[in-house]
Amino acid sequence: MDDDTIQIVPVLDLSNLSPSQLQQKIAICCSEWGVFQIINHGVPLALQNQIRDAARHFFSLPTEIQRELLQADPFSPLSVFTGLKNEGEFRNWKHTLGFKPNPYMNTNLLPCILREPFVNFREKVGSLAHGVAKEIFAGLQLNADLLSDIHTRRQTMTVNYYPPCPERNFTYGIRPHSDFGSITLLMQDEVKGLQIRKGGNWIDMNPRKDAFIVMIGDQIEVHSYTYNNGKIIKFLLICNFDGYLIL
Repeated sequence: MDDDTIQIVPVLDLSNLSPSQLQQKIAICCSEWGVFQIINHGVPLALQNQIRDAARHFFSLPTEIQRELLQADPFSPLSVFTGLKNEGEFRNWKHTLGFKPNPYMNTNLLPCILREPFVNFREKVGSLAHGVAKEIFAGLQLNADLLSDIHTRRQTMTVNYYPPCPERNFTYGIRPHSDFGSITLLMQDEVKGLQIRKGGNWIDMNPRKDAFIVMIGDQIEVHSYTYNNGKIIKFLLICNFDGYLIL
C-alpha cells in the first residue's frame, strides 16, 4: 500500500472520554471500520505478560505433554488443537489452546502453569468485554435486552500460537474471515502479522502493548445493519518467517 493511502485503525482512550463521547466514537468506528483499539482499559500489563508467558510455556512443551496436562479433568474447560490444516493450495499455520469455563469444572485441576493466569485474565477481560459490548449497544442504539441475553451468555477465550513459518507464500496463520460472535477482544504480542480489511485494502495492525483490539462480529452486524449499515471486520494473519505470534 502506498504511504498516501495508509490508514490507521482508530484508538479510543477509555480514561478521558465521557460516556456520550465514547458511545459516539464507538458508533463511528463500528459503522466506518468494524474495528477499533482501546487503551487505558484497566487490564494490568503484568497480567497480560503473565498469560503470554504461560501460553509460551505451554506451547513449548511436546504435544504429548500438552494433551496429558488437559486430561486430568473430564469436565476440563481447556482444549488444544495442534498441527497444520490444509485448505486448498494454502495452509493454516497455527496451534490453538481454548478456554471455555463451565459449571462443572474444578479450577484446582487446571494445569498449574495455566491455572492462575487463565482464570484471572478471563475474569478481568470478561468484565472488560461486557463493558465494551454495553457501550457498543448504546452507541448503535441497539436493544439493550439482547445484550443481557444472547450476547453475554457465552464467553470463550482462545490463545492462538503461530510458530515460525518457512513457506510464507503458501501459508496463512488464519485465512480471511470474520468472527461469528458479538465482539472479539484481541491482544497481540510483539510480532507483526495481523491485517484487517477496509474497502479494498488490507491494513497492518501494528502491535501495541497497551491496547486491545475490538472486532465487531457477525451477530452485532446483523442487529445494527438496518440502523446504520453497520460493518463487520474481515481479518487474516500473515505468517512470519522467524518469529512466533500469540493472539
